[in-house]
Amino acid sequence: MRVHTHLDLRNLYSGHPCKNSGTCRDGVKGYNCSCAPGFHGTQCENIEGLSCSTVFITAIESSTVYRSAYFSTLADKQLKGFVVKRFKSPGQISCSQSCLKNTWCTSTNFKLAPQTSDGEGTCELNKHNRSVIKQNTYLQFENGVAFSMLWLKEQLSTKSYAKKENATSSKLSEFTVCFFVKSKDINSTSSQCLFSYAEASHIKGNGISIFLNNPRIDVMVDVSGSHGTDTGVKINDTMWHHICVTWKSTKGTWQLYLDGQLRNSGTGLKEGYQVPSGGTVVIGQDQDTVGGGFNIEDSFGPGEVTEVNLWSRVLSASDIAEQYANCNITEVDLMHGWKQFKDGLTNLTIIEP
Repeated sequence: MRVHTHLDLRNLYSGHPCKNSGTCRDGVKGYNCSCAPGFHGTQCENIEGLSCSTVFITAIESSTVYRSAYFSTLADKQLKGFVVKRFKSPGQISCSQSCLKNTWCTSTNFKLAPQTSDGEGTCELNKHNRSVIKQNTYLQFENGVAFSMLWLKEQLSTKSYAKKENATSSKLSEFTVCFFVKSKDINSTSSQCLFSYAEASHIKGNGISIFLNNPRIDVMVDVSGSHGTDTGVKINDTMWHHICVTWKSTKGTWQLYLDGQLRNSGTGLKEGYQVPSGGTVVIGQDQDTVGGGFNIEDSFGPGEVTEVNLWSRVLSASDIAEQYANCNITEVDLMHGWKQFKDGLTNLTIIEP
């Protein structure tokens, strides 16, 4: 059996007091929310690993316009050891739909109720890495049970991005770029350009660009001159992470912070250079021309990003640690802020909790 769907999974519980697919239960003095994995809070409003979850203005789910989903089903098979939810279901299709409504769900077990003629049964929603289905230890024979694996396909696109023109008012002899990001495909072959800044004097390329998968986090300054550095740091999961990149013209000094901690640094990155003013920032695409020239091989996504900010100075380690821990975004020497991108979105989904 295959079930095809195109759904915005975030909006299915819009009238529900529990957010982010949380389950509402009656309490002594009101209600309690049982949160889905990855969320916490009274109403499941907080995102694990993202300190800005209650205060950010917008979040962008980039580079996917459509999400297609289907289930591949094995009869008389059951996955054991990964059940998160178990409940009565009116049928196998309904069980599959319940999995689609929970973004953490990766597969289902459905067992028909004995002596039923209406297709009712027990539905189990599983959460696991896809590799476990290759291990017979977990996928076992069980008469009358149907195991269904959920497969999602999200398309990269050069038509999805956020743009800010005239992003800098003066030349930059130093800068810091910080953002929170959550990748949804760690096996992507795209170089995953999250941030690019281009100005007309660059015939082809960017004044600044940050790639997440090139094949590691790669920082480039004056790309037309092929000046870049492999930071040696790579993200290997689908959790939220805070990334900060700093650069200073003096000695070409650069630093890479991951989740509030300095992970690598070096010198010799475009020493003595100044980044020209008046350029365009694009989130989610690498610019080969100012504001355009996008290539699918460089596109970011699928994923989410928030609090992308650029400063005209090198932030201190304590400033960066405060961003990660408390979402305390300093406005001193802030060249452009996250709020400014809200009116420059193309084919993106805005999430405002």
